Amino acid sequence: MSDFGLNDAIESGLVKTPRVVIRDNAVPDAKTCRSRLYHIYQDPEVKDDLNRRAEPEEPLPDLVTNGYYLLGYDWRETAKDWMKKGVATTPVMITVANRTETPARIKHLFDRKRVRIDELCDPERTLPIDSKVLAAAAS
Repeated sequence: MSDFGLNDAIESGLVKTPRVVIRDNAVPDAKTCRSRLYHIYQDPEVKDDLNRRAEPEEPLPDLVTNGYYLLGYDWRETAKDWMKKGVATTPVMITVANRTETPARIKHLFDRKRVRIDELCDPERTLPIDSKVLAAAAS
C-alpha cells in the first residue's frame, strides 16, 4: 500500500486519464463566465449537497444529473465508434465519489432512468463499490 498521486498513476499507465464533461449546455457562472460543469464541485449547490448525509432516493443536484447525461452521451458515441471498429467490449463509466452515500444516489439516478441514456440505465450493469462493499469482500 502506498500513496500514489493521480498524475503519477496516469503517467505510469496504472489508470486512465479522467474524463471531464466536454459538452456543456449549462449556463456559465455569471461572475466568472466559466463553465459550471468544469468547476462542478465548487458550485455551492453541488458542494453543499454532496457533502451531506443523504438517502439513496434523494435526487442529485440538476447540475450533476446534467453532467452525467453529457458524459453518458459521450460514452454512447464512443460505444458506437468502438462497435463500428469491431471492438467486442463496450466502454466503462467509472465514478469516484466523496462519500459512501453518493454512489447509492448515483445508482438510483441511473436505475430510475433519470439520465436518459438507456444503455447506461440497466440496473444489472451498475456496480456500486464503496468501503462497506470492499470490507465485506475482504472478509
